[in-house]
Amino acid sequence: MSSADARCEVRQSGNLHPMKRTAWLLTVLALVLLPADGSGALLDGVGAMGDSLTDEYEFSGLGAGRNWLEQLARSRGLNFGALSTTARAEPRRAGYEYNWARSGATSATLLSGGQHTGLADQVAQGKVTLAYLGIGANDFGSSYSSIYDGTLAGVSLDAFVANIADNVKTALDTVSARGAVKLVIGNIPDYGVAPTLIFLFPDAAKRKRVTDATDAVNTRIAALAAARGIPVVDLFAFGRTILLDERRLVVGGVEINLTAGDDPRNLFLYDGIHPGSVAHGLIANTFLEAIRVAYGSSVAARSDQEILRDAGITPPAGADTYYDVKRFVKSAAISRLLLTQVAVGGSYATAFTVVNTGGSASSGTLSLFDTAGQPLQVTLSGGSSQLEGSSFDVSVPAGGVRIYNAARSGATAARTGWARIDSSGGTLGAVSTFQFASGGALRMLAGVLGSQTTAVATIPVDNDDGSERFTGFAVANPEDEGIAIRLVTLGEDGAVLDNVLPDRLKLGARAQAALFLHELVPARL
Repeated sequence: MSSADARCEVRQSGNLHPMKRTAWLLTVLALVLLPADGSGALLDGVGAMGDSLTDEYEFSGLGAGRNWLEQLARSRGLNFGALSTTARAEPRRAGYEYNWARSGATSATLLSGGQHTGLADQVAQGKVTLAYLGIGANDFGSSYSSIYDGTLAGVSLDAFVANIADNVKTALDTVSARGAVKLVIGNIPDYGVAPTLIFLFPDAAKRKRVTDATDAVNTRIAALAAARGIPVVDLFAFGRTILLDERRLVVGGVEINLTAGDDPRNLFLYDGIHPGSVAHGLIANTFLEAIRVAYGSSVAARSDQEILRDAGITPPAGADTYYDVKRFVKSAAISRLLLTQVAVGGSYATAFTVVNTGGSASSGTLSLFDTAGQPLQVTLSGGSSQLEGSSFDVSVPAGGVRIYNAARSGATAARTGWARIDSSGGTLGAVSTFQFASGGALRMLAGVLGSQTTAVATIPVDNDDGSERFTGFAVANPEDEGIAIRLVTLGEDGAVLDNVLPDRLKLGARAQAALFLHELVPARL
């Protein structure tokens, strides 16, 4: 969390007695507390899930080429974990500890093989703070001919597309639910532009059927990414731009052949499907651009000359140049709303009312966390069915309203925490209303307005100790670094009364606290 992030909500109830009340201003300041071990850093550990585009070329029998992950590990020191030259237990092979990608993996075998759960465990252990997912190409590899010849079409093809997207969603949400991790996703390349596929499937009109299906999956991936604030490495556009639109590739003054072979000047390796080292050098830069745009990374891009030299090509003399990869990064503008008090279980339930006042539809993710910053598991209703989890897709049409009800059915103990809505499109507002019911009657109802993050909040305070009516507030830390919150109280004349840094307001990543003010500054009661 940056020093510009914090949120305080104030709730007041009852009539105040003017003869027995104290009034002042409370100023809430957020200060960054960086963990001593640096665990809040974006690149402490970088993990990956996927197929042969991400599985280390060195150990997958693809010749002398090196893929994007290997290049970044060696040239930029990105920490993908310890390198092992001997095979690990399935679904792993030799390679980096945090790289779970496996050659030949489909979106289904990624899940059945446990790539996502293995990486999620490393996230939970604090080993991985940034993770990449690139999967789906092999789903089309095994079905290419069926889509090409039209035997997989219509409703069956729609289900095929939806299944890949669902598998991608499962992988993303499994990893993100286990801890503080930033995500990057690569979409599915169009292998219909690769030399081998063109040779095997020469009918361009039929190849377009597969391209359209690939694009349909990528549209769903883009929506998943936008709803979660995840940048997309657009491999689909990367390949089609070079091979169809521009029909040439010049890197650092060297013409790269758009053909296959062992020569490093070829775009593809010998199989005519997998990109060679130069292409992967550009993909590596696209990944770096994605984390720069989305997460503020300062890792320097690799120059064209560096990419060429690492591929075994001597570049012409001259100043460093950089191939334009910015056009291959999709990063949606994300709006964030915080709802700093949620209560579920033990006769408590919370309703989220989400309103879109904008002129376009909005989609996003509703995520719930407990007071310690861990995912808060609930049953959510309000759509077509009840869902279990801690993170849910939400969508609100232009001018529309959606109500989502969160509960913990059968739970005897109450759990408290907070919620966050990350969305794109439209203009969202929200309120979380939590209630306590006992004996069939509603005993308490309170609402918290959704709000943006803020560095300083100034709050009017009016307590009535005689009637036991007090001002309370809730604060939440929506990011992946700890913060400390300072309280400054001011009298009615503007004089500073207190300036304290309470231990109870030192919040870890995604943590929350809800307190009455007099619990922190009893002298002001």
